[in-house]
Amino acid sequence: MMMGMGAGILAAIAELEKENANLQPELLTAERARELMTAYARAGKLVSFGIAALSRKLDDSSELARLTGSSVGRAKNVVTTGTVMASSEELSSALMRGDISLSGSRDRNRRGVGSRGC
Repeated sequence: MMMGMGAGILAAIAELEKENANLQPELLTAERARELMTAYARAGKLVSFGIAALSRKLDDSSELARLTGSSVGRAKNVVTTGTVMASSEELSSALMRGDISLSGSRDRNRRGVGSRGC
């Protein structure tokens, strides 16, 4: 396993893989399903921060699309968000905490970084 920066995400992925293998939605109550859905959505938002932050290092939409399995258009939006994050502590912090998603940040970028409502 990798030591230092990045080791935590690799451990989190291993744990998430275990959770996914044991996930049996049909055995859950609707309330528990909502709780888990919220947790999965938050995990997705937290992961999107890392992808956007790292995209600044690549600065190549085609490569990012290939690495993430997304469209080039979506990758371009991620690269743009990553670039804006570098100059916007507010946006960067909101993504890092999982307060907003990449799609929320894209909407925020369209309205202006300081806008509320994401």
